Order: sequence, then structure tokens, then C-alpha cells
Amino acid sequence: MPSKGTSGCSSQCNSSWSKEDRAILFLGPKGSGKSRLINDVFGNPNGGPCEESHSIRQGTSDIGVISLPKARGNWLLIDTPGLDGSNSLSTTESVATTLDHLRQKHNVKVSAVAFVTTAHAKSHTQDLDILGLIVGQQKADMIIFCIKFMQTGDASESVETKQHDFQKHIKRHYPGAAKSMFLPLICKGVRPTENAPKILDFAQGRDSEGELEVVREMQKNDGKWKNTAVGKHLLKRASATDRFIGGYWSFSPAFNLSY
Repeated sequence: MPSKGTSGCSSQCNSSWSKEDRAILFLGPKGSGKSRLINDVFGNPNGGPCEESHSIRQGTSDIGVISLPKARGNWLLIDTPGLDGSNSLSTTESVATTLDHLRQKHNVKVSAVAFVTTAHAKSHTQDLDILGLIVGQQKADMIIFCIKFMQTGDASESVETKQHDFQKHIKRHYPGAAKSMFLPLICKGVRPTENAPKILDFAQGRDSEGELEVVREMQKNDGKWKNTAVGKHLLKRASATDRFIGGYWSFSPAFNLSY
């Protein structure tokens, strides 16, 4: 695993991070769909100023950090290996190394930890220990429980039970960690591009080179990048992240994420 949490990013990418950046850490059981959630909801973002741009892959085996430019600074989305109860130590060490690097070298704050799971998935105590430990150490502002379920009716009881278990565990072992909120996601295995409205009106036909050019223009601080087609697209994606943090996402009953 990358020793500094850069996931293949160049030194140019590291040097662009600053105290104005905010990080969202994604944790969850193996196969819970963390990478897919990031790709689907945040418009398949790439690595920003990294020389080798990439979207987060499913089945992530390393710590992945990608940057999403916003008006001031970046959102850093941190993807992690799926937890299965047997990799607690290695995952904790890798995540801790990544967050320490962001905090100590770049003064980047962890705004939220998103714990992604499903209503019927078995959660290991070790998984919740990792969540509480990392949140407690990093003093994140918020824990976001993203609970995915197949049907709204038959899963409601499971969702409530899982919420209760999470709250009980965190309150008992990490009482001062952070406030928490829950974000139930409706998943029916359909492709959102074919069967449901999109969250944002993403710009079409964009290319990574165009995005990289806008990122370079952003360094000039003249604000002109905001008026370009790609610049507007980047701001929309950043807006999606802002709503994630603020808890303002509004998923209509017709919206389905494909997992």
C-alpha cells in the first residue's frame, strides 16, 4: 500500500493540497459499494492535478485519494479497502498514515467519515472499532452512515436496527467522537442513466485534459476558470459534495443507484 496515502498521485498533486481543502473518508464492509457510490454520485471524478488521472476502481485494494476542485480548495475523497473483520490492523494503519499525511503535511481537515454499508450486511465489531478510532483521533465533524437497501418496505426494520446498533456502539465507546447522521439509499440494481433522473446535470463530452487545463488555470486565482464549460461542471460536482456534507441530498423515490 502507498506509504503516504497518495495512491499513485504525483508530487505535483501533493503540493497542490492546502489548509482550505476538506477530506471525506469512506469506510465500509467489503463489497458495500464505496467506490461505486463515489463514481455514481460524484460524476466519476478524476485525480485533478495528478498526472495520471483516474476514477476510483471497484474492489479497491489500496488507499485512494482523489481531488475534486471547488471554488476555494478541494474536496479530497478518500477510498479505502473493504473491511471484512480480518484486515482491521492493516486497514487502520494505512488509513491513519494517509490522514496523518494530509493533516501534518498539508493541514487538511477531515470533515466527515462516511460509513457505507447495506441494511442486511453483517457488520463486524472490528469495523465499528476502526470507525470510532479514526473519527476519535482525527476529530472529524461528522459521521455519515450511508445505508443501502434493496426495497424501502422490507428493509425499513433492518435499517432502523442497524442505525440503533451504530449509535449504541459509537456512543458507548467513542462518546465525544462526532455527531452522526443517516443517509438511506434506495438500490434496486438498475442503471440510473437509463431508469431514473440524475442528481446533477453533468456536462457531457468533457475530457480529462480539459479538466486538467481548468485546474491549471485555477492556480492563477483570476476567477476566469469558473466561466468555462468544464469549470462550471467542476463547480457542480463540488456542490454535490457540499450537499453531502450538509445533509441536503434529496433522493426521490424514483431514483435508484445501481449496485
